[in-house]
Amino acid sequence: MRVGEFAVAVRYGEDLVYKVEGGKRIPRSDYLDTADEVLGAGGLVAAMKEDVKKVRYPKKVRDLAQMEARAVELQLYDPVNTHGLLQTSEYAQALFRMRRPRYAEEEVERGVAARMARKAVFARNSAPELSFIQDEWTLRRRLGGGDEGGASAARTSACGRTVAER
Repeated sequence: MRVGEFAVAVRYGEDLVYKVEGGKRIPRSDYLDTADEVLGAGGLVAAMKEDVKKVRYPKKVRDLAQMEARAVELQLYDPVNTHGLLQTSEYAQALFRMRRPRYAEEEVERGVAARMARKAVFARNSAPELSFIQDEWTLRRRLGGGDEGGASAARTSACGRTVAER
């Protein structure tokens, strides 16, 4: 089957199919399911979902998430921005969009998803002892013209209450 025919069958653009095949784009799980069906692979393509989920984020983010998952105590300080574990998705998105040279929209989505996935550390049964030191400026600064800082301040406060209740 040629790429053009495959793209039509899976309802994705040829360009995306080329990027997935070339390893430049990480496929979503629905793409793998559809590809498995179209190719009659009997579940072999769909079985890659777990592997794909693991490599979805950049290596340094995966390494950091592994360290956080094993941590007993985290002490974090960021004088410039609200720390990643305390960011709302809107705040993280605004940070990624401010970067120069500019990230492509898919990179922004990927970065925000990675940052939000790290929040699993709060849900662990044996959650680590968490300490954050935030400059007041990081809570007052407006990003992207909105009130992302205010939302992150509220998120920071909510995290503190959640952890204190344990």
